[in-house]
Amino acid sequence: MTNEELAMKIQKGEAELMPQLWEQIKRWVYKMAHKWVFRFDGARGVTVDDLISSGYIAFAEAVKTFQPVSAFTTWLTMYLKKAFLDTYGLRAHKDDPLHDAVSLDAPLQIDDDLTLGESVADPYGEAELLAQEEKLFQVQLHEALEETLSTLPEDQSEVLRLHYYDSLSFAEIAQCVGVYPQTVKQRESKALRTIRRSPKAQQLTSFIDFDCYHGVGSGTFRRTGMSIQERYLMNLEYACERKMHKQVMTNYMDSLD
Repeated sequence: MTNEELAMKIQKGEAELMPQLWEQIKRWVYKMAHKWVFRFDGARGVTVDDLISSGYIAFAEAVKTFQPVSAFTTWLTMYLKKAFLDTYGLRAHKDDPLHDAVSLDAPLQIDDDLTLGESVADPYGEAELLAQEEKLFQVQLHEALEETLSTLPEDQSEVLRLHYYDSLSFAEIAQCVGVYPQTVKQRESKALRTIRRSPKAQQLTSFIDFDCYHGVGSGTFRRTGMSIQERYLMNLEYACERKMHKQVMTNYMDSLD
């Protein structure tokens, strides 16, 4: 069933479908959480886990209020942004609107280039905003990776580009560079070991583990980056799944109280 169909069935009382919808949508929540932590550079000590936790509550709220006038991911994104702003302490409380009123043109404390008004979700501009955020994320990711590769010996960086960017096998790379496949494998192992031990490893970790690049074609990377994101989300899902699995039904029932 689609996300939208599941949400409507849950609203009609089939709460047992909640875990199924979460399984289908959690990659989107993980992706948004990771992008926000990267965007705000660890401000106020907020971690990816913090945003995933608040993101699940937002997910439960979105399910309860969903209306099939838009895709469920679009509906959910508005709730995620509100939840993330609350987690960062950037959304005003509603107890005293006049006392707590803040200009929408006021800059956010953690980012002078972003105003409060710009952080409020606009359902009509959501698709364009997400596309721009995705493009910026991919550019910064590519720059960080290229900066890291530039610190390696040329023969090692060449192997990584051919293997991870262009999806060539060790045998194919060996033909291209004129060495044995075993030599190619050794160069890659040395390169990855060097990267993991270097100061650049922390920078790359903020985007994605380097091993997740395997099988990403350079053409797809330059056009959309989707293959990169899919592989990233698969690895992020594995890391978060055990922690979130036991909380799914418990958190949902708590949200109904």
